[in-house]
Amino acid sequence: MNKILLLFLFVLVNGVCFSQQALKDNQFEGYVIMKNGDRKEGIIEVKNINHPWSFQETIKFFDKEMLNKEKVKKSDKSELKPGEAVEYGYAGKRYVLVSYTNNNQAEGNTLTAGLGALKSATQTKHFAEVYREGKISLYRFYSSPPDFYVTSGEAEAKNMAAFIEECKTTYDILIEKGEEKAKAFDDINIKKFFKDCEFVVKKYEDKKYTKQPVKGLKSMIKSSMLRGEALAAAALEMIVDYEANCAK
Repeated sequence: MNKILLLFLFVLVNGVCFSQQALKDNQFEGYVIMKNGDRKEGIIEVKNINHPWSFQETIKFFDKEMLNKEKVKKSDKSELKPGEAVEYGYAGKRYVLVSYTNNNQAEGNTLTAGLGALKSATQTKHFAEVYREGKISLYRFYSSPPDFYVTSGEAEAKNMAAFIEECKTTYDILIEKGEEKAKAFDDINIKKFFKDCEFVVKKYEDKKYTKQPVKGLKSMIKSSMLRGEALAAAALEMIVDYEANCAK
């Protein structure tokens, strides 16, 4: 009798487990930290897993127990804008709130560039992926194509497709120090940013870093080609020297 009861309980428990809905490809088990400091465990949902800028925008969040329902309804999910939540994370990745106006929006065609610039100028709060945390922190930041665009002709359509692919595969690096707001690494004045570290400033002036003083159009073009890992590595060179020689 006891064996039959145990078998029945085993089947019942496993039946419940197997009935739980599987996560979709744009859903992740993780946590959010709210503006008031409350931490909540649950399921994070982004708009499109293939668009890395989706992770920087409004996310949806719901309790893991909702997966036991036949269907997770829209009303079961909370929409969290950057600012309502100050951090979220999953699988070892962390996204934190940054205040940043993207002045380096990648260009598509004339129309899409204008719409992209408008979107960037009006949206100043984002989630940005933590690339490196310390006295000086670095974040990955992806430019985002406009949500709506119109193309006229095959050439513009191809240009737009290339623009979206570029946004998917390249990213900028934001740098943040102390109470200063995050800025694009390419936009900071190196001498002013590291003014409390003569070692870094002198090495920069002597052109011993990957990131070179910009002089003339040729240098500007060469500098602007640094993106993604190459740009992050250039920033890390200076940060490592700063923390080894000047950080208190």
